[in-house]
Amino acid sequence: AGAVSAVAGIDAIIAGHSHQVFPAPAFAGRPEVDVVAGRLNGIAATMPGFGGSHLGVIDLDLTLAAGGTWHLSSGRGSVIALAPWITGRGAEHAAGRTGGRTGGRTASAMLAVTRDAHEATRAAMRQPVGQTTQALHSYFSLVRDSAVVRLAATAQAAHVARRLAGGPHGGLPVLGASPPYRTGGRSGPESYVDIPQGPLARRHLSGIYPFPNTIAALRLTGAELHAWLAHAARIFRRLTPGQADQTLLVADIPSYQFDIIAGLDYVIDLSAPEICPEGGPSPRIRALRYLGRPLDPRAEFILAVSGYRAAGGGGFPGAVPEAIVLESDELVRDILEAHLAASPPARVPARCPPRSGWQLAPLPGTSALFDTGPGALGHLPDPGLTPVGLTPEGFLRIRLDL
Repeated sequence: AGAVSAVAGIDAIIAGHSHQVFPAPAFAGRPEVDVVAGRLNGIAATMPGFGGSHLGVIDLDLTLAAGGTWHLSSGRGSVIALAPWITGRGAEHAAGRTGGRTGGRTASAMLAVTRDAHEATRAAMRQPVGQTTQALHSYFSLVRDSAVVRLAATAQAAHVARRLAGGPHGGLPVLGASPPYRTGGRSGPESYVDIPQGPLARRHLSGIYPFPNTIAALRLTGAELHAWLAHAARIFRRLTPGQADQTLLVADIPSYQFDIIAGLDYVIDLSAPEICPEGGPSPRIRALRYLGRPLDPRAEFILAVSGYRAAGGGGFPGAVPEAIVLESDELVRDILEAHLAASPPARVPARCPPRSGWQLAPLPGTSALFDTGPGALGHLPDPGLTPVGLTPEGFLRIRLDL
């Protein structure tokens, strides 16, 4: 948005995608930013958070010139906090001292106008789509094999296998790749999947798979799958064996760039470098197996992925146009719903047995810290994860003993 504001002829800017709020104190101190008036390089701008948390407002002052033409004389950007959960966590973004406004009567009026549509949407989202025989959550999906991530990956793989059956690629094994999505970050400590055992509603699908991605598939070798997993493992910092309380995650790599591949078993060694200097297989990915046997680097597979990933999103090796064997406008979320409806209880993968799926390599005497949602206290999976306390932002800090 800062670069756009420097382009001649721009009157106002509505920014987004990053889940941040502008104007806000976090942006103060930059020469191009006026957080009081909500301007970038003098141009009115607003960035209204995420998930309906804020309403962005731009006020423009226009002057009628000779000849009946209107000219922009000035502009201001602001935000109004709408979501009740924003109180106490970033509520200052909407306060007058930041160039924002308070919600008050404006928010109430908006809710009155949209009430009927809102209630109809809620009724549709409450519709049942399946069952789960276990709780589904994303609190530890960056450190432990996660049923909620495997659910999306296996649904994609099953759909792609049906689509390719009988064709030139129908004889190849099909695997599914998916990252965890709702894992806090800029969306805050409440932004985690937390679905109890029992009925699944359509609203749960938007938590499990929040983006309107389409389905696609790639033809890859075992060596390329190994490189894919190594690329995903960049989200972890390299740890020093024997050292306590190291930072686990790389701050500027979001969780949706951490793909797991359902159908493969493997170990991630966090003491190994991210990239192999000789250009060979990454030492970070060890004991990579398919159907219990070491993965043949020359064997060929079909990898079911999102259209975003197949188009190069995230820069994964092997995601090139010539590798694409399926492109479709079918939404992954719809595929997930159909997968659950086909046979509800059985469609949620059972918990992985020990030494199955993926795991972090043991590093005796080594520990690392990461943050998750406070709801994780009800789902601590094993003694290797110990709560440390809450951060100022409201996250639960966890010590991971490797």
